[in-house]
Amino acid sequence: LMIAWAMRACWPIFGVVAASATLAAQPPFRAERPFRTGIEVTSITATVTDGEGHLVVDLPREAFEVFEDGDRQPITQFTRERVPVGLGVLLDISDSMFGRRIEDARTAVDRFLFDLLDPADEFFLMAFNHKPRAMTGWTRVQTEVQRALAGLPPSGGTAIYDAIVESMPLIEVRTRTRGALLVISDGADTASTAGLREVRAALLRSDVFIYAIAIDSPERQPINTRVNAEALREITGESGGRTEISALRS
Repeated sequence: LMIAWAMRACWPIFGVVAASATLAAQPPFRAERPFRTGIEVTSITATVTDGEGHLVVDLPREAFEVFEDGDRQPITQFTRERVPVGLGVLLDISDSMFGRRIEDARTAVDRFLFDLLDPADEFFLMAFNHKPRAMTGWTRVQTEVQRALAGLPPSGGTAIYDAIVESMPLIEVRTRTRGALLVISDGADTASTAGLREVRAALLRSDVFIYAIAIDSPERQPINTRVNAEALREITGESGGRTEISALRS
């Protein structure tokens, strides 16, 4: 019985081998059209500043070199023209923004969005304290933004990292060519569940620039709650953006 069972068990294996041999004996399949593959154009956006931090806007193609694994790559397309921007504004509404600071921030955001940006740009507003929340979707309607800004009473802690991570899904569905974030905060991150590593990973998966306005308070504050300009610069620098320090009135 053991021998008979073993012989029966070998039949499926033999069948597979026989089928494989039959297939191997057939002539190789040849497609009528050759299969071709390639790499799409890789787009790289660069921001150039001089030794004093001022933007340099008139560099020619010859000033740039691109390398991949140590090998220089040809630059097939080059332009200095401005493209439409999808901008997310992340506004700190934590306790420390109470009073004159939130009023100044509201005025600055409104002027920036509707006086300084190009009419072809679009934007959204996200407020954050210990928890980020989107106040608008993508829009260009001034009254919608003003209404959202007016209803932002400061309270709670500061979760900058969470706000950046939470904004990524909105950035990904923009309809404009270039994506950017503007973070406005006067404090260190004290409430995020995400860390700097998660922020970096989110940025690596996107092509978004991050800019930050760090509001430096003239008042005495504990070191762990003062704005951490270096942490902001680390985030914005890796994305190709920058951090500016601003002193608002008390």
